[in-house]
Amino acid sequence: MGRPFQRIAYWNKFGHPDSYLTRIGDYRDIPSLWWIDPQKDTQLAAATRDQASKFEVGPTDVRYWSERSR
Repeated sequence: MGRPFQRIAYWNKFGHPDSYLTRIGDYRDIPSLWWIDPQKDTQLAAATRDQASKFEVGPTDVRYWSERSR
């Protein structure tokens, strides 16, 4: 049985649209919609070298399309 959600894990070095994916898309949208954000990429590189570095945790549930269709 299909589920109406996608789970995505990624390194925090990418920029992406607010929706993450297209309305009817899936994880295969990522290469065409996402980009490497130079600032986040630099922060990630520094954090991998320095264990004391911390990243801000962003939203863990993105409900863009369900909220937009109301």
